[in-house]
Amino acid sequence: QRSSEREKKMGYSWDETERGVDKRPNQIVGKPEGLAANNTTIASHKVRPFLEPKETDHVSVAFLARAPKKFVAKLGDESVNVRREALMTMSKWLLAHPTHKATQVEAGGVEVLTKLLTDEDQTVREKAAGALSLLGSIHQGVQAMISLGTIDHLLEVIKLTESADTRKNANACLQQIGAYPDGRAAIVAGKGVPRLVEVCTEDVMFGDAMLSLKCCLQDDAGLTEALEVGACKAMVHVLHSSKSPPVLQHALRNLSLLTGPTTAKQEAIQEGAIKPVVLLLQHEAWPVRAAATAALMSIVIDVEGKKQATEHGVIDTLIDMIHDRNLPVVLLAVRCLGNLAECKRDVLAGPMESVYTGTFDKALPQLSTLMQSQDRVLAKAARDTADLIKWRP
Repeated sequence: QRSSEREKKMGYSWDETERGVDKRPNQIVGKPEGLAANNTTIASHKVRPFLEPKETDHVSVAFLARAPKKFVAKLGDESVNVRREALMTMSKWLLAHPTHKATQVEAGGVEVLTKLLTDEDQTVREKAAGALSLLGSIHQGVQAMISLGTIDHLLEVIKLTESADTRKNANACLQQIGAYPDGRAAIVAGKGVPRLVEVCTEDVMFGDAMLSLKCCLQDDAGLTEALEVGACKAMVHVLHSSKSPPVLQHALRNLSLLTGPTTAKQEAIQEGAIKPVVLLLQHEAWPVRAAATAALMSIVIDVEGKKQATEHGVIDTLIDMIHDRNLPVVLLAVRCLGNLAECKRDVLAGPMESVYTGTFDKALPQLSTLMQSQDRVLAKAARDTADLIKWRP
């Protein structure tokens, strides 16, 4: 075996019949050399096939320098097909490297894309909104959009465009802008909150506008304006009308943000938010259950909210939820149960003492188990809730 490996390494081989008396090779067959071998090699290379072009992602430095200006020039072309191709190529180029977005903004890409939002071609408007969402991922692009009035055009696209893909791209761009504090302030200053609330009320099939509104609710002025234009009523309407789990989840999260102030909790209760939120606690999708629990936990801080939620049987539902397999649902259910248990302080001296005591005591065995959890946050929440349930005057 060693001799065969050595033979392969040295480029020759022999058989037993070709060995001499001293076991040395009588004939060596190696690489052909000499004039005849060279002529044969040259003859085999006389006809060579043409090289086929191979796709590559390597481009020259000169192309990278002039690409942004080339895109801007192509986007202003009169041909619709040229504009479409330029937008598709530009989007791929922006995703290729982070620095491409900054160079495209410096070359005036935001201005020309903003103009294309009102283009006569639907595909061009859709691709332009998508490219703007890519440029909105950097703060330099957001600043350019604020100064050029791109936000107002995006809001018009969301409200008036029939294409779902175009609205989705426009909302994605608004969400990128709203990720920055100055971007959120600009959306609120541009009267974006009333428009988004109106869109959320009319379109209950998609949750893109819900996410855009959520960005505005994180701004103090945006939250105040949302409450003034009836955002709580709009979210309750969505909870009654929509069947889509993502839409329900986004509406519940917005309701949690809206019900931060005490007056907002009372407004949500008056609009009838308790009943649909309690029903969604039993939704088949656990993200919806978690969002509904968070919204209820915010609302039931108000005494009237606790009473209405208790009348709808929420305590038994929450006790079942602390056995859920999903940790976020369990944690929120434990905390919400603790908020409701505080209500006993007002009723233990009355005729409903035995009812409340017997209802809440059902949760104590599972809470004792959760106190031993390795998750420190969950264990502490379980201890706090158990202390509120066991409290007696």
